[in-house]
Amino acid sequence: MKNTITAIVVVLLLAIAVQKYTDFKAFDMAKDYGAKAYNKFRQVLPSSLQNKIKQYVPPADKQLNIFVRDGGFFPNKSGILKNSNVTWYNEDIKPHTITGKGWGSVEIQPGETFNKKFTIPGTFKYKCSLYPSMEGEIIVQ
Repeated sequence: MKNTITAIVVVLLLAIAVQKYTDFKAFDMAKDYGAKAYNKFRQVLPSSLQNKIKQYVPPADKQLNIFVRDGGFFPNKSGILKNSNVTWYNEDIKPHTITGKGWGSVEIQPGETFNKKFTIPGTFKYKCSLYPSMEGEIIVQ
């Protein structure tokens, strides 16, 4: 067991060094592979299960974190309580915006965040104005 853990640590350290000091981007390739595998997985799900996943809204909370990556918002449909804060984290390699009806952000560069407090109950749809196929929804209770 100890040898296995040592081997894994050595491989990760080598991958980090290769990523940092060469043009070979192992972690970027793994991230792209993971995103492609996830998209393929979603495509093979029965449509009835896909609809249930799309309709699912997590329980409301006072703070919500949304991650912008791989051409989407994760989670892309969330419930929060009135007077709650939402923070979008741009984990992508491209800039994005968060644009709703009557509100929005400037371009959020990779590594930056955008915060908004929702004070009125309702459903608030938003998208990225740079990539309009990226859509999300906040349900304020």
